[in-house]
Amino acid sequence: MTKPIRHPESGVYMTLEALSRESSISISAIRKALREHRVEGIKDSEGRWLIPTDAPLAHTWLTGETPDALLQRLVSIERRLERLENKQ
Repeated sequence: MTKPIRHPESGVYMTLEALSRESSISISAIRKALREHRVEGIKDSEGRWLIPTDAPLAHTWLTGETPDALLQRLVSIERRLERLENKQ
């Protein structure tokens, strides 16, 4: 999976691989940050771990973005999801 997905109850999630590509951060660095901050993902039907990308903490520790930049990124992800949903 290379695109963000919207979980109906808890927000936008991505796989580690997709998150790594989107943020240009290595998978090992993401895993380390997940452990350090005790961020929990969910498993999809194919057994892949999905990481929350819209939680403020997730963006802050992964990218160091300010709250304003974080909000802009969230809007960008939301718009991308809407475009993808409209194409289907």
